[in-house]
Amino acid sequence: MLDSHSVPGRGVKQTLNLASVMLPVSLNLLRELELGEWQQGETNYEEEAPRATMHLIYAGRTICTEYQALEGEVAVQSIVEMIEDETLLPGFAPLRKQQIQHWKIYNALGLNPEPIEKTGLDGLSFATWLVEQLETLGVESVEDIELFEADDIPFEGIPDWEYQDFAEQFPLKLILAELKLDVEYFVSRKLVHVIYTEGSRKGDPKRWELPRWAGWKVQYKKASRVLDVK
Repeated sequence: MLDSHSVPGRGVKQTLNLASVMLPVSLNLLRELELGEWQQGETNYEEEAPRATMHLIYAGRTICTEYQALEGEVAVQSIVEMIEDETLLPGFAPLRKQQIQHWKIYNALGLNPEPIEKTGLDGLSFATWLVEQLETLGVESVEDIELFEADDIPFEGIPDWEYQDFAEQFPLKLILAELKLDVEYFVSRKLVHVIYTEGSRKGDPKRWELPRWAGWKVQYKKASRVLDVK
């Protein structure tokens, strides 16, 4: 767009900007001029070695898609993705995600003698934490991460001597007779949601089947239905 013209729109504050002079430009030219921003997408497994999918985005549109070898900064995001889907370090992601979630609950309950700002906890996720760990370790390729085991990348959260008891007191998943549940905690409201995930059981869970959660209100969620568990 080489020139534009503005006219009043509907209402007092609305203005319509109309293109008056336009020049067609090929997408290949935009690529050659390197206009826009490169964004990394999912890891591509079509070749023998995994590759990073890179999209050039300009004005909200994908100009082109290219593939790059997993090296340097490009490698880190793809390695995180492969760890999350357990292509690398099987079992690592579910355990660390659980530890991070427990750490958030632990802090929300005020049990941390060295309190952390809420904004810091809100921004904490498995992916952001793992990126930081990989960069600290100097991981720049899939070959690099294969040198490490899960124990080499610990999550420094709840002290080891406290963790097992805390995890039993505040489980994130429950398995009852013919019923599997996820558990969410709303600490400020002293509220627990036990959420149906799968199972052939027709009846709702009973309070005696669940952890004590003394002083907490417990609700059962299945689809759009929410009811108190007593």
